[in-house]
Amino acid sequence: MKVIQKHENWRKIVDPDGTQGWMLVTMLSDRRTALVKPGEPRDIRVRADAGAPIRATTPASARIDHCDASWCHIAVGNREGYVERSGLYGLDEGETLD
Repeated sequence: MKVIQKHENWRKIVDPDGTQGWMLVTMLSDRRTALVKPGEPRDIRVRADAGAPIRATTPASARIDHCDASWCHIAVGNREGYVERSGLYGLDEGETLD
């Protein structure tokens, strides 16, 4: 889900299918996550490089540690690595996370 509007203790969210609704802020986590876009599983790579060795494949969602314009460093359980940003849902265009 992606937060698209804030009002006091409520957040308007949208899911990948476009369904929108309001949720109480206490029902949402402060920890930043992203959903993997539908289609083929995305590779989690050792480095932010399409030629880097593959460490694993992505599950449905992952915790985001940081992102640049092209890659996000994610963590899933005890696995971590880099996924191409274009394969994730929940980030604004041009948004970077430190």
